Amino acid sequence: MGFITALLLFLVLWQSQQLEKKKTLLLEQYQPAQQAATQLGGSLHKSMLLLTAFLETGKETYRADWERSWEGQIVPEKEVITALVPQLEQAGSSRFLQLLQGEIAALQQQQQSIVEQVQQLQNSGFYSSSTDERLLYRQKDIREQLQKEILPRVTALNEQTVLLITQAQNLSREASQKLEADLALLRNGAIAAFILCIILGVGLGYFLISQLFRSLYHIKRAVKELRRGNLPEEIRQSKNETAHITAELKMLTQHLQQVEQLALRIGEGNFDQNIDAFENEGALGESLASMKSSLSRIAMEDRQRNWVNEGFAKFGDLMRENNQSISALCDAVTRQLVKYVNANQGAIFLLENEDTEMESAYLNLTACYAYEKKKYVNKQIFKGEGLVGQAWQEKDTLLINDVPEEYINIRSGLGGSNPKAILMVPLAVNEDIQGVLELASFRDFEEYQITFIKKVAENLAAAVANARNNERTLSLLEESQELAEAMRAQEEEMRQNMEELEATQEEMVRAQVETNQKEQNLNSVINNTTDTIFAIDRDYRITVVNQVLKEKYKSMGIMLETGTYIHEILPEAAWQKWKARYDRALAGEQYSIIEESSGSKGTKYSQTYHNPIVDENGAVTGVSVISRDVTETVVNQQLIQRKQSTLNAIINSTDDTYFAIDTDYRILIANKTLKGRFALSGISLEEGDNIFDKLAKEQHAYWKNLYDRALGGESFVINQERPVGDKVLFIEVYCNPILDEESGKVMGASVMSKDITRWKSAIEEKEAREQELKKLRQSIGLEESLEEQGKNGQNRKSR
Repeated sequence: MGFITALLLFLVLWQSQQLEKKKTLLLEQYQPAQQAATQLGGSLHKSMLLLTAFLETGKETYRADWERSWEGQIVPEKEVITALVPQLEQAGSSRFLQLLQGEIAALQQQQQSIVEQVQQLQNSGFYSSSTDERLLYRQKDIREQLQKEILPRVTALNEQTVLLITQAQNLSREASQKLEADLALLRNGAIAAFILCIILGVGLGYFLISQLFRSLYHIKRAVKELRRGNLPEEIRQSKNETAHITAELKMLTQHLQQVEQLALRIGEGNFDQNIDAFENEGALGESLASMKSSLSRIAMEDRQRNWVNEGFAKFGDLMRENNQSISALCDAVTRQLVKYVNANQGAIFLLENEDTEMESAYLNLTACYAYEKKKYVNKQIFKGEGLVGQAWQEKDTLLINDVPEEYINIRSGLGGSNPKAILMVPLAVNEDIQGVLELASFRDFEEYQITFIKKVAENLAAAVANARNNERTLSLLEESQELAEAMRAQEEEMRQNMEELEATQEEMVRAQVETNQKEQNLNSVINNTTDTIFAIDRDYRITVVNQVLKEKYKSMGIMLETGTYIHEILPEAAWQKWKARYDRALAGEQYSIIEESSGSKGTKYSQTYHNPIVDENGAVTGVSVISRDVTETVVNQQLIQRKQSTLNAIINSTDDTYFAIDTDYRILIANKTLKGRFALSGISLEEGDNIFDKLAKEQHAYWKNLYDRALGGESFVINQERPVGDKVLFIEVYCNPILDEESGKVMGASVMSKDITRWKSAIEEKEAREQELKKLRQSIGLEESLEEQGKNGQNRKSR
């Protein structure tokens, strides 16, 4: 009977071991299915979040995390599920599993397509400057595709994974029922066996069987709770053959409780709870730890992104509200920025004298917050001076984590201390430095904070630049108005000068005609002139004398005849005077002398010409002397010289070019400005020169047409553009005919060229400033207000 009892005990133990194996097999089948399905759902959801983040930010870290999610999580989990096909085929679920695998592959292709579209946005520079409306619509289309096509597929896959988990649980439930049947069979067999030997071992048998059944009951109840998705509150530790089973079951329950706590904390958004499910070991433990880490990182990035977006909106409103004053704008930005980034001190330095030499430009402390005044007694910082000057010079952000002891001290009512980090950010717009922003903090600046501060600094620089441009625009507008008034006055003055110049020119031409007529009369035959003409040989003997001279000396009682020696008829003093003159001519010099004499008829002028008489061999044989009364000519020449001096003073006192030509295109007069410009090209311009000899051949046809029009009696004005070096001059050319006062005949033409480059530039600049001012007024609503005021003013005038 003892042998039978031992045999029965052996059978019971053997059945218990079989039960444990079946239980282990049950766990091996159930846990991988549940774990793989759970991880797959989380991984698919994570891939969706990473893909959304990549679309919104364009950061490569999200794309890399998305690829790692597929390669390191989704694909392996899919392979784990694939390994369940033999088990699920028994339940008729293989077709369902294959459909799930196909949906996962299709989802991967769709997500890969989204990634490629976002990369195209990256390549087009969308995320560096998202102002292209076409790219914005493209991003919107991708977002809608993500929401309407991929998100429903992910949701459907999550629902299919839930169905898969349910299928696995059904399998587990069936296995549990079979296990319960085995347990019932074991119990019935044990009871039958114990009944057979109840007489001999009722006490011992009852005790052993009762202990065994109690342990099995607790195991069954725990397995039922697990099958229902509940966790047993407590599993008693048995002291019989099932002790190691209850110990492992208890450990499993504890791990599942940790998983439950982890899921609850993640659902509440608490990723900092230190819960190590399965001690972060094994496939499930590592997967849960990885999921927790990934979700924690994504949540942190979401918080940082929300912080940055809120900051952009806040400072954008702040800059719009304080755009009237640069000082007020800098004060507001400094105060709010120090508070927003949890810094302790802040200052803004703006660039002054930037329109002058760079050596005289400097940074001036415009705004500060929580700074000691003694640190900034000297508010001017030059390029390269200190950390602020260095940031200005390098045009780059400086982050100092090792702050010198005496650089700055942050103080409070209880004391002071050195900051841990100092950040210098240049205020730059298109590489143009507007100033430098300085922040000091007891804590290190995070990378996303630095990026945010740089963007705020850039927006602040743009706002400062716009404010300064508005100030300069108003100043230039006032200057252009003053310049326009001065140009109008100068134009009126020039018009008056031109009228005076034309009158003087006509007078000069008339005097020149009179002089020419007189010169022709003076060149008449010797005896038909009032001039005295005579000639002597080298012995001072008269060889030729005209009737006028004879009559003159005859009136003085002297008979002047050919062959008379001059020294015989002249007094000694007069002879020495005339002898010196004759000797000059006998030496080969040709000259004339004008002498002034006074008498009862007033002052007279006579001009005596001394010309050497040269024979055919070139030897001087005598002297011819012609003396004429040039009183009228001298007086006229003096008058012409005075007028010529006046005319030269007028035409040479301007930067405009002026010249006149006769009907043969010979130069009558040219001012110094025109001569100087031709001299720059190595060309001499003198009166009497043919103007076409001074011009390039390709210009002859053009200018001849203009001269002929003026010589034809036409007055006109043309505008030209003349390249000079690396500049283009705008020239206004006045062409007028020169008329004879008496006959009205055209005697020549005058050409005046006026450089209107500055005037034209001033007008264009004025018009451009007026357009800019108009746009500025329209942008602030001032244009409508001015138009309304103008209408009201017109109504009042009409009344």
